[in-house]
Amino acid sequence: MSILYRPFLNWFDFSYKISTLISLNLILLALTIALTIHARFVIILKLDNYKISLLASHIIAFTIIGIIFLVIRLNFRLGSIFLKKHTFFIKKSIIDKSYS
Repeated sequence: MSILYRPFLNWFDFSYKISTLISLNLILLALTIALTIHARFVIILKLDNYKISLLASHIIAFTIIGIIFLVIRLNFRLGSIFLKKHTFFIKKSIIDKSYS
């Protein structure tokens, strides 16, 4: 879906607001995968009392990342916080002609 908004090579270009949202989305996805791999291969294999509290911190981190995912996806749909206008590729002259 991200390829519809920006070309692949411009996903990590933070000068555009939509690219910032795409980049944050991909960074959060990578964090989620990293936390999952760490929890699966390090924590769950050798569970003890100390690792249970570490697993709880992973659950809290997953929850926070999920909430941030939700906010970013709402910004894609609604364009409320980061996106002021839904004119990513339209030139300013075309916008001015259509409103006058």
